[in-house]
Amino acid sequence: MTGIVKNYNPIRGYGFITPLIGKPDNTPSVYFHHSAVARERPGDGEPALPAGCEVRFDLVRGGKDGLLQAANVVVQKVNAKALWKSAPDEATLENSKPAL
Repeated sequence: MTGIVKNYNPIRGYGFITPLIGKPDNTPSVYFHHSAVARERPGDGEPALPAGCEVRFDLVRGGKDGLLQAANVVVQKVNAKALWKSAPDEATLENSKPAL
């Protein structure tokens, strides 16, 4: 199944995917945990999943509640717009410069 990353919080380690089925307004988002994201190499750090990137995933029942969630999440396509939106803004960069 394919979908679009709705949001991902790397600090908390989870996010939501909107599956590309039916009408996007009526399709519920699917939860995913960072451990469900495929890494190119074992030991890679946190995955980069900007909102708007296209992913492929499997739906599984998980957790104590048995709700559907995404597993085997693989990034298919990251569009430039998604990367641009996830980039830090100029004020953030300015405030992060080391004092000389």
